[in-house]
Formats: sequence, structure tokens, C-alpha cells
Amino acid sequence: MAPESLDHRHTEDFAYRQLFEVSPEPMWVYSLATLRFLAVNDVAVRRYGYSRDKFLAMTIKDIRPPEDLPALLSNLNRVTEGLDFAGVWRHRLASGEIILVEITSHPMTFAGQAAEVVLVHDVTERKRQELAKAQAAAALEQVNQQIQERENALKIAQRIGNMGSWQLQIDSQQLTWSDHIFTIFGTTRASFGGTFDDFFAYIHPDDQAEFMGHQQAVLAGDRSLDVQHRIIRADGQIRIVHERAEIVETSQGRALSGTVQDITEQVQIKARASKSESLLKMAGQVAQFGGWSVDLNTQQAEWSEEVCAIHGVLASGPISVSVEAAVNFYAPEYRHRVQTVFANCAQNGVPFDEELQIITAKGNRIWIRALGEAGRDTTGRIVRVQGAFQNINAQKQLSKDLRLSQQNFQKLADALPDIVWTAEPDGVIDYASQAYYRYRELAPAAANLQAQDWMQGLHPDDIAPALVKWQQAVQTRQPFHTEYRIRRSDGDYRWHQVTAQPIYDETNTLIKWYGSALDIHDLKLAQASAQDLANRLSLTLESISDGFLTLDRDWRFTFVNNEAEHLLQRSRIELVGQNIWEKFPEAIHTDAFQNYHLAMATGVSRSFEFFYPPLNAWFDVTAYPTAESLSVYFRDVTERRAADAQLRLLETAISRINDIVLITENEPLDEPGARILYVNDAFERRTGYRREEVIGHTPRLLEGDKTSRRELSRIRTALEQWQPVRAELINYTKAGEPFWLELDITPITDSTQSVTHWVAIERDITERKQTEAQLAQQAALLDETQDAIIVCDLNNLIRLWNRSAQRIYGWTAAEAIGQSVKTLIDGGDTFAAAAIAVRREGVWNGTMVHHRQDTSTLTAECNWTLVRDAEGQPSAIMAVNTDITQRLELEQRLQQAQRLEAVGQLTGGIAHDFNNLLTVILGNAELLTEQLRDLPHLLPLAQTTVTAAQRGADLTHRLLAFARRQALAPRVTQTNALLAETDPLLRRTLSANINLELVQGGGLWLCFIDPSQLESAVLNLCLNARDAMPTGGNITIETANTYLDRAYTDQHNDIEPGQYVRIAISDSGEGIAPENLTQVFEPFFTTKGAGQGSGLGLSMVYGFIKQSGGHIKLYSELGEGTTVKLYLPRTYDTQVEALPNPSPTAVSGGSETILVVEDDDLVRTYVERQLRSLGYQVIIARNGGEALQALYRQPQIDLLFTDVMMPGGMNGPQLAQAAQQLRPGLKLLYTSGYTENAIVRQGRLDPGVHLLNKPYRLQDLAQAIRRVLSAEDAV
Repeated sequence: MAPESLDHRHTEDFAYRQLFEVSPEPMWVYSLATLRFLAVNDVAVRRYGYSRDKFLAMTIKDIRPPEDLPALLSNLNRVTEGLDFAGVWRHRLASGEIILVEITSHPMTFAGQAAEVVLVHDVTERKRQELAKAQAAAALEQVNQQIQERENALKIAQRIGNMGSWQLQIDSQQLTWSDHIFTIFGTTRASFGGTFDDFFAYIHPDDQAEFMGHQQAVLAGDRSLDVQHRIIRADGQIRIVHERAEIVETSQGRALSGTVQDITEQVQIKARASKSESLLKMAGQVAQFGGWSVDLNTQQAEWSEEVCAIHGVLASGPISVSVEAAVNFYAPEYRHRVQTVFANCAQNGVPFDEELQIITAKGNRIWIRALGEAGRDTTGRIVRVQGAFQNINAQKQLSKDLRLSQQNFQKLADALPDIVWTAEPDGVIDYASQAYYRYRELAPAAANLQAQDWMQGLHPDDIAPALVKWQQAVQTRQPFHTEYRIRRSDGDYRWHQVTAQPIYDETNTLIKWYGSALDIHDLKLAQASAQDLANRLSLTLESISDGFLTLDRDWRFTFVNNEAEHLLQRSRIELVGQNIWEKFPEAIHTDAFQNYHLAMATGVSRSFEFFYPPLNAWFDVTAYPTAESLSVYFRDVTERRAADAQLRLLETAISRINDIVLITENEPLDEPGARILYVNDAFERRTGYRREEVIGHTPRLLEGDKTSRRELSRIRTALEQWQPVRAELINYTKAGEPFWLELDITPITDSTQSVTHWVAIERDITERKQTEAQLAQQAALLDETQDAIIVCDLNNLIRLWNRSAQRIYGWTAAEAIGQSVKTLIDGGDTFAAAAIAVRREGVWNGTMVHHRQDTSTLTAECNWTLVRDAEGQPSAIMAVNTDITQRLELEQRLQQAQRLEAVGQLTGGIAHDFNNLLTVILGNAELLTEQLRDLPHLLPLAQTTVTAAQRGADLTHRLLAFARRQALAPRVTQTNALLAETDPLLRRTLSANINLELVQGGGLWLCFIDPSQLESAVLNLCLNARDAMPTGGNITIETANTYLDRAYTDQHNDIEPGQYVRIAISDSGEGIAPENLTQVFEPFFTTKGAGQGSGLGLSMVYGFIKQSGGHIKLYSELGEGTTVKLYLPRTYDTQVEALPNPSPTAVSGGSETILVVEDDDLVRTYVERQLRSLGYQVIIARNGGEALQALYRQPQIDLLFTDVMMPGGMNGPQLAQAAQQLRPGLKLLYTSGYTENAIVRQGRLDPGVHLLNKPYRLQDLAQAIRRVLSAEDAV
């Protein structure tokens, strides 16, 4: 762009001026209002061929082809802020050439007006190459498609021609076939071996020698292979194939490459044609025909004598007639045809063979066959037409009759609902009636039905057996009969009965098979259903509870079921076919003989009961006669008849008793209710109703307003479940007077355990109820107390048992009253002493251990009083018992907790001072060990000191763990994974004679715990278990999820209800004596021998679990073993933290300044010396005050290293807080042998707090100092 093309007064255009001058691509600016070019660069002028003035006189539309203008204007409407990539456009150069460009534009203000700056990139060549590539790809795709089409066409041609290609490697005899050859040979690629011998095995044995002769001639180079031979396919079919091949050279050597074609059908067609030609020749010898000739020059025809006879013209020899006269013999409708074919033959030499009708001289219309061909002279000119003439009227009539017969047969067959079919003598099916096509919903065949069409409709499982039977029938020429399934149009296969008869002509030659296919599917289903019904009927008769038998008209047994065998005590083998009166002669003199004969004679069923003496049994019999037999149902009713007699006796007895007896039906339970069947005399006396007034009515007529609906509902529930029930109800007499009844309702069942009746025994308890009501009022007052109130007579039998007694002991009043109080709650020797004391003194107070209904025990505080009657004589003992079990347990746990807390406080104080001493001892001993490396006689003394100091440190660690004063590092932990990692350590630690089993619960919850302390606790418990099994045994570690409910936690005040992860460690050891169970968690308590244990293992575990918010429970029995259960609180945090894997590092120091605050002189001196040995600058302070003064005086202090517990009023955290105010960002490291709760909250260090536990070694000190100085959060 020329310098003058931009207005330098507009600074916003300056940047674009610079871009215009350096851009290698065409650029311009155009007005958004007028679309006129406002500026163009030099590259645009050169590329487009327009002068600058020409450019500036044009608009951007002028460089676009006219057909692109609508798209251009549409794109201009979309101009937005920022870069706009407008895509590829066509531009027209000054020369008229069209180029392709990519447009990138950006809006701007140019010379005070809205404009667009445009960068143009010519992509014409790139697009041309892309187009060429696309065209080349399309051409390549078209070539590939053509190749594929040719390959497909070749395959189709091979398939249509029934042809395939093959190649035989001469040296290796390996033979390769194309796909269609496998179809021709009826085999598969997998079944074919691929060698010449495999192919040669298919050649018909009679053709093998000839084929080998041709093969050897080809290999000798005499000629190419061209031979026809037979093959025997895998399915046994014989086919004729035509082989052609030549010798070719391949990469694998010489090969014979050729084709094979199945020409079976062509050979058969040629054979049939040859046969037809022979037959035609024979027919010509016996049929009427003659010759004729026409001289074309004279137009005269010469007829032979036979031709004359056919025309009905008498002649003793050949005669001449004109062509016109000869043509006039033809029926009018055929004359034009005759003239046409004759002229074509005469003029062009085209022969003809026509079947036409002529009208003889006698006026008869007959069919003739006229054949003609041209006769030529020596020059080849056609000079005559000659031929033969035959009377074919009889053949035509016969053909018509055959056609009509076949049509009539097919019409008849098509009219039948069943399938009719025919087959050739060789068994090839050639026709099926329309019923077949309708059945399979196929289009009727245009030609004869093919055998494979028929076979395609058969069920796959039926094809092979059907073919075997059909081939056997064809070979033996015996009638064909079978059943198989044919597929219907809907896909269902239905059974058909298929038959065929061979048809012979008068010469006994088989000419046809005529067959039918009858749908018997429904019949077979009906037969199967009938058979199933018969089977089920037989099964029913065998399973019924009655005896069943059938007799024919001659009184012979024809069927006997299982129950009949049982009742008659005879097997069916003995009875079937035998006469009933001969097998059971005693029955002749019973009612059975008479009733059976009456039923058979009258045809009316008979029901009766009779006694059969040989079996000492009564039978209930029903006999049903039919036309051919007598069906007999019978059952043994001996017991029923005895029961009836007993019932009559019972009714007499019941009528004499005072209790009401009422019998009802078993149902309905809903309205109107079961009907009353029987009431005794007592019912009439108490209710005022006469027996006939209530029989047939429901007992509900006795109910009234005060009858308890709840009690009625309870009775109904029992009756619905066929259960007996006892109840108390208010009923009403006929006069309306209410009275109380105690009812015992019992179900009466039959032999099938089905309820048939209900029997109610009812006692009048009105007077007793009135007395109970008075007593209840008095007892209600006693039920309000929280203490158990029990009143016993002097024989210790309970007479009163209040509601609190039921709550405390578990027995209801109904269960307790009448029982011996000593037997029920058993107070042991104390009970006997208390009973003597209360009778002697009148009162007794004390505690006693009682038993509850659930066999658990309780401690009761008892206040007993002797009750006297009106004469002052002892009549009863009233006991007021208070359950103090929970109170005693809480007091005991509180005492133990206070004792453990006191021990913990003492332990913590000792541990603080002890750890200070151990820090100095361990540190100096470690230093001596290093310095005495060269003095072997002194080095063991220093090493022993280190070991002793370390054991002391372990001891204080265990004490702090018990006291719950150790600083824990809890993290989200997967307990199963932790135990799996610990398993190898445990197995190495335990003896070889101890079997360890780890049983991990599925879906175990996560817990928030110090994993290293948990691992140590499990190890301690396993070591205790090991020590309890000196001769070996089993240790089982089980994990599971569990929930501790309120009932459990109320008994253990150190735990809250909730979800916990439980770890149970069980052993099969000696167990712990009961008297030691309350002391096992106390420090230094042990049952082991001297020197075998410190007594701190369980204490440490106890303290760790409690400090972690968990719960520990120990169960043990002497001789059985011990189980310790650890309950760890579940956490809902799902982020499992990986355990740190510290690696040993070398002792390293630094040059920073450290302020050491330590109240113990020995420790302070030791620390100062160690830090200076590491290269640090050290400032010493004995307490918080001195430390703050040092902070004021010393400007450069990098780290405050302070003890947590210090005298003088300011402890370590308080000092740290003051120091942070003076020196914000000052790094801080605590050290302590006992922290109390100064920097530990719920067993965990406050966030960002770093602590070095005493005692520590030089390496521990160096690493802690270096770690804090390097940390970003150590403030």
C-alpha cells in the first residue's frame, strides 16, 4: 500500500499501515457502508492485476463472480467484533481468471468511518490438488468396485454354469478348489483333505481307470485335459462332471489348472432328446405320412399316394396338383400361415415344420404335420420345395385327452382340503396340489414341483428318516406310509400322515406314484391329551383316599387301586381277572352281594354299609353301574362306627354335667356365624333358652353390650388358625341378665386334620369375677410402685405378683401365681435364712441374688414383712424387692474408673520426670557408644546402657498409653488391609505350634485410628494369647461391622451407641480365673511368673482403645480360652490415608539459630551440646520468661525448641503463643515426656504442631530439627 493511501492523522490506522507494508498476502480495507475499497497493499495490486486507482474505484462486489453475490451479502450481515474467518471464496482477477481464496477480516475505524480490514490467502492450487486427490480417490474406488463386480460376476457365472475352478500342484499333489466345487461334490472345505487322492476318491469306480489314462496323457504333454466322468457325492448322489485343464507354470512349479462343470442335467436332457428322436422315428414308420415336392418353375405339387390318402383323394399312385389347389385344402385360418412359410422356404431356403388343420375331400377336419425344405440345383439356386406330410389327428386327440385328464385330476386334487402329490416312478416328486401351496403360503409352481422344494418344507429332524422310508418304498415298489412334520406358513411344524400308492399300466409297468398328506397334528395332540388324561385319571384313582375297583359283567376284577389293595389285604396281581365271589366267598352272604346285583340289574347306583367278618371291618360302599362294568368306591368306617357309639355314650354323660357344652359347625366365621348343632342340659338351665330355640342359630345370640369385642377378636384369630383357645366373656341369659363364662373352645378334626366342628366347654365364673374385681382394685394400688411386691403364703406359694415384679423378673402374674417363690427366683441360702428371720422377728432387710425368667441374675434389696390374720396368726409374707443390680455395677465401674484414673495421673507424672532422665541417659550412652568403638572392653558397657535406657523408654511409653496421655497420629484406616499387612509379622512372632487364622468380614467400614498403635495392640494381644498356650493351639482374628445399641451402652458408661468396627482376637488357651477378670487391665497386674511379663500389655491396649474413643471387652473361661473384642468407632471419611514409609537418613545439621527452652538442667545441657555438635547456633533459656527476654534481645532466631511442661507459670504452648506475637512466622518444635492436654486434643496433636517425644536419640533430634526448619507450616 502506498504511503499516501492511509491517513496519518488517524493514529488508530497506524498499526494497519505497518501490517500492510510487511504482509506477504494481499490486504485491503473497505467501507462497511458503501463496500468501496478504501486501501489496498502492493501485493493485492500485483496479484489481482488491477491498478491501484482501479481498485479504489471498485467495491468488493466487483471482484466476485455474479453468482456469488447473494452469499457475499449474506456473509456481510454476519460481521462481528474481533477476527472473522469467512471461509473460502471465489475472486475474479483483472484477466478474468477465477481464483479461490481464504478470507480473514477484522472490523476497524478507517478515516473516520466504519470499515473492515481483510487478509487474503490464495488457496487455488491447494484446492485444485485436493480436488485432484478426491477425483483420483473416486476413480480408484470405481476401479475397485469394478474389480469386485467382475469377481462377483465370475462367481455368479460359475454358480449359474454349475462350474468351479481348481489347480493341482504336480509335485506336491496339493489340490485347491474354488468355493462352488465343494457344492458340486456335496462336501465342505473343512471336510476336504486338499490332495489329489482326496479328489480321486469321489470318482465313480467304473470311471477311475479312464480318468487316470487322460491324466497321464496330459502330464506327458500329449494334450490338454478334456474328459467327462461320474462322481459319487458325499450324500450318495451320482453326478456327471466335465473336466478341462492345461499345464501351467506357477511360483511353486508346474501345475495343472482347470475347471470342473456339473453337466448332469445336460446329459440327462440329451438322453431324453435322443430317446424322443428314436421314438419319433419309430412313430413315423407306423403312422400315416407321405412325401411331397413342388416344382417352383411350374408351381405344380407332386403328392405321394399316402399324402393323397390323408387328403381324402383317391389315387393309385403319386399325383400332381397345383400349389393353389394344395393350399386350398388347409382350413381357412391356416392358409396364410402355409403361404408365408412356403414362400420363406422357396425364397430364402428356410425349412419349416408346422402342425395345421386341413379339410379333406370328404369334408373332415383333421390335424396334419407338414415339413418342408428347399431343394437346390448344382449352382445352389432354389428350384423346388420338398417335404413330408403326416396325419397326426389321432396323436392330437390323445394329447388333448391326456391334457384334459391331467387337468381334471389337478382340478379334483386342488379342490380337496388335503395335500395331494405325485411322483415319477423313480421317486422324484413332480406335483403338489394347491392345498400344499396354501398351507406353506407359497406361489404355485409354474413348472413341475422339484423334490428339493418338497424337502425344504420338512422338519429338519424328520428329513433323514422320511428319505429312508421313501427310498425303501421306491426300491421295493411297496405302498408308502409314514408321519412327519411339515412347516406351515406361520413357521409352525405340524404332523402329517403321508401315504403314496404305486400306479401300474396294463403292462405292469410302474408309471406314477399318487400320494396324499393328511394333517393329523390336532389328532396327535388329542391322542397325547387323551393319553395324558388317562395317565392323570389313573394317577388320581391311585392317589384317592377311597378304595376303588371295577368289575365286568362276569364279576371279574378289571382294576384295583392302591387303597383297595390295602383295604382288601390282597394285591391287584391276585385279583385282576378273577371273579369277586370266588375270591371273597364270605361276601355272598352280606349286603354287598345283593346291592351289587341290584345296581348291575337296574343301572342305578347303590350306597350302603356292610360288615365283612373275615376282615373284621365295616365298609361304606357306593357302586356305580355302566353298560359294561360296575365301578365301586369304598372306605373302612370301622373306627367311625365305633366313634359314633362312643359319641352316643358321651352325649348321655354330657347331659348330666353342670358345665355348659356347646357344639357348632366349623364355619362361617363371618356373619351370620357358625350354627349351633348341640347344647346340653346345663346350657338350658343357665341361659333360660330351650334347646330347640337355639339349635340352628349362632352363639352370638348370647352376646350383649358388655361382651368384650377384643376378646371376641382374639377368639376369632385362634379359630381362623384352627387353634384351641381359652377366654372369659360376658354372655346374657334369655331374660337379659349378664353372667361371666370361662370358655375352652377346641377344634374337632377329621382324618385329614381338617376342622369340622368346634366344641366349647363353658363354666359360670360370675361369682369369682366379682371377687377378683374387688382384689383388682386393691392390687392396682400396688402396681403403681416401682418395686416388686410379692405376697406368698406360709408354704412359699405366690398369691400376689404386681406389675413391677413382672417387669423385674420377667414372669407374668398368670405365670407366677401359684408357683413356689423359692423355686421361681431362688435366693439360695440367703432365702432360707431370711424366711426364718422374718417369721421370728416379723421383718427382715438385706440383699439377695435372684434369677430372672431369662436365667440372668439380679441383686435385690429386700424388705420382708410378716402378715397376720384377724386372730393375729401368721398368714402370709409380703416382700418388697428393689432391683439394685445396675446401681451396684455402676458403682463398681466408677470405683474402677477412679482407680485407673488415679493410676494414670500418677503414671503421667512419673513418666514426665523419668523421660527427662532417660533422654540424658540415652543420649549420653549413645554418644559413648560412638566414642568407644575403638575400646572393645568398654563398648559393651555403653551398649548395655543404651539397651537399658531404651527398655525404660518402652516402659514409660506403655505407661503413657495406659494413662491415655500419649500423642496419637490417627488417620482414616482400612482395618482389613492393616491386619493383612501385619499377618506376616504375627506369624514370624508366634510359635510354630500355634495356628493363626485371619477371618476378614466383607464390606468392613473405615475407622479413624492410629494404625501403628493398633498394630502394636493386636501384636500385644496375640503375644498374650501365645503365652496362654504353652503347648500350642489356635489364635483367630476376626473383623466385622457391628452396632452397639442403647441397651448395651447403658450397661457400659464409657461408650456411646453407634456403628463400630469390631476386631475379635480369640485363643484356645488356659483362660482367666473369674476373680482376676476385674484386674486384667490394671498396670503391672499379671498372672505370669516372675520375669515373664511386665503386666503392661493389656493396660497399654486398654488405654489406647479408650483414648481412640473405642471400647474393649474381654471374655474368658477357664479351660476354654479367651476372647478380646476391640470396638473402633466407624468414620464416614472415605479418603484412606497411606501410611508413611520413613527411610533412614544420615544425621545432618545446619547453621541456623535455635532457642532451646528446658527447665531440666541435665536435659538442657545435653540438648545444647548435641545441637552445637550439629553446627547450630544455640541460645539457652530455663523457662518461659527467659525465653521471651532472649527473643527481645536476639534479632535472629530461626527455631523455638521448647519443653511442653515447665514450672514458673508459663508452659510450652503459652510461651509459643507469646513468641508468635513477637516473631510472627517463628518456627516451633515441642518436646515432652508427658504432654497432658497442652497440645493434644482427644489423643491427637493440634494441626500444624510438631512434637519430639522424650526420650530421643541424636538422630531423632537432628531429623526433627531439620524437618521443622524445612517445613512451611511449623509455626
